[in-house]
Amino acid sequence: MNKVDDNQEILSASEKLLDYQSQGYLFHGSPNMNIEILEPRKSKEVDPRKEFNIDTAVFASSSALLTIIFGAVPERNRLPEEIRAKTWHTDWPDGKISSRIPKEWKEFVMKNIGYVYILPKDTFTENKGLQYKSKLAVKPIDKIPVTLSDFIEMGGKVEWI
Repeated sequence: MNKVDDNQEILSASEKLLDYQSQGYLFHGSPNMNIEILEPRKSKEVDPRKEFNIDTAVFASSSALLTIIFGAVPERNRLPEEIRAKTWHTDWPDGKISSRIPKEWKEFVMKNIGYVYILPKDTFTENKGLQYKSKLAVKPIDKIPVTLSDFIEMGGKVEWI
């Protein structure tokens, strides 16, 4: 699924994502490889103080790096039941993106392949910082397989907690 540029050079996932980012596209990371249309859904945000996030919408980001981790972390139903209740989160103070992930998840995250969906910006009507949301369904124009290695290669940091 690697894009070939005009010189027939195969681009890495990181290079392809940065190319899309430079063109102004938005990104949505998911461990699900079968998304054809992103439908507005109720956010899983648990902090009611984060008003932007507690909504029914399609959420995306202008940062390809930020969305990689949401693809790289497997769905909870693919984790052993005894560790599913643990939580993880990602922050981006000062533009530095870092994730805190339970150390019990490490072997599953390390071998997971996720996906970053490339989205046109035109239906996204609200944004706050790196985050965007659309109240309408959005059809991706492309999807790129990603791993935790791509996240780290592009400058993301992981702390196993």
